[in-house]
Amino acid sequence: VSPGGMLLTGVPYVDDGDLLEIVADDDANQRSYRFKAKVVWVRDDQSEADAYRVGVALLGVPVLIHYGPPSAQVEHDAVRAIAAAA
Repeated sequence: VSPGGMLLTGVPYVDDGDLLEIVADDDANQRSYRFKAKVVWVRDDQSEADAYRVGVALLGVPVLIHYGPPSAQVEHDAVRAIAAAA
C-alpha cells in the first residue's frame, strides 16, 4: 500500500482501466475498510496459475464501516433525539 495505490497479487484477470472495490476486513475491531480503485497495469503472476499481479490507483476517500452490535450510548442518544423531535 502506498499513498497513491496498491499492488494486488493472486487477482483474477482484469483489464486496464477497470474500476474495483477493494475491501479489507478487520474482524478483531469489527471494521471494514472500502477503497475504490482503478486498474493501472496488469502482469502475469508467475507464482499462481490463472492469477495476475495488478497495480491500482486509489480513487477518492476510503470508507470505514463499523459493524457489530451498537453501543448502549449510541442507542440511548438516538432514542433521545427521536423523542426531542416529536
